[in-house]
Amino acid sequence: MDEKDKKDLRIGYIFIFIFAVLITGGIVTKRVFHHPEFMILWHLPAAVFLVIGGKHLTKANRRRYYQEKL
Repeated sequence: MDEKDKKDLRIGYIFIFIFAVLITGGIVTKRVFHHPEFMILWHLPAAVFLVIGGKHLTKANRRRYYQEKL
């Protein structure tokens, strides 16, 4: 695993952490502050961070798979 793969993993973990924080914030906003109408403001950005984080976490595996395939 080279330095670029480690950097992608680190960025991926950061994005997954931000995803978890945003989801938790949406749940707290709904349950504690009784504002379910604001949940979408938390969960849409969380979905974006989940997708980007997942792409960063699986980048090395996808690269190896496509190299073996060719």
